Amino acid sequence: MHRAFQELTSPKIDNLSSQSTLVVRSRPKEDETYLGFLVRLAEINSYDTPLWILQAADLGWKIHRLVSRKGLIRINKQLAELTQVKAEALERLPYQSTPDGRSVKFFHHDIEPYLLRLDRERLCVECLKESNYCRKQWQFAAVTCCPIHKVLLIDECPACGESMTWFRDHVSKCHCGFEWRMSKVTRLPESECRVSLLLYRAFALPGLPQIKLPKKNPLIDLSVSSLLNAL
Repeated sequence: MHRAFQELTSPKIDNLSSQSTLVVRSRPKEDETYLGFLVRLAEINSYDTPLWILQAADLGWKIHRLVSRKGLIRINKQLAELTQVKAEALERLPYQSTPDGRSVKFFHHDIEPYLLRLDRERLCVECLKESNYCRKQWQFAAVTCCPIHKVLLIDECPACGESMTWFRDHVSKCHCGFEWRMSKVTRLPESECRVSLLLYRAFALPGLPQIKLPKKNPLIDLSVSSLLNAL
């Protein structure tokens, strides 16, 4: 991360910083990750890394502010000016700490930070084909597959074998040039998708499939914390 930040050249930073807004703008999706939103902005504006946007918004390389702590109002206002998105909408993207500092808010639930895979991205190939953006639910450690499409999530490029990183210029394309939406998927039976489906239900995520769960399954209506304890 530090090396990627140091590779930024001042002329391009100055050019972007002098703009009041990005040339091409978009609004964040309801379940989009903060860094995924920045990658998508970088792609539609033809930047080679979202770090250009971070630098222009005076965020530097302190990514932890975006993924684990509520951003400062000053920072959100600067990013809001660039994206023309209200600061209140941007503030919902990071994982906000609870008052005691022990948990973070994740889809309105209090969870411990170790349950989030923030250092290594995962994605559902089929979801990207339908709508090309990064979902927060893929970062939850216990979610290993997409219950909507019944496929295993991937966390490395099938072509070059490198782990997926946030410092790229396309939402669904690797540095090696391989388009992840062309990846072969590992299809799973419904029985292997039930844990992820239960978590999706607990998070109240939209677009859930009509998978029939056993009526006597004691896990169906549990809260997220109770469900994790049971698992």
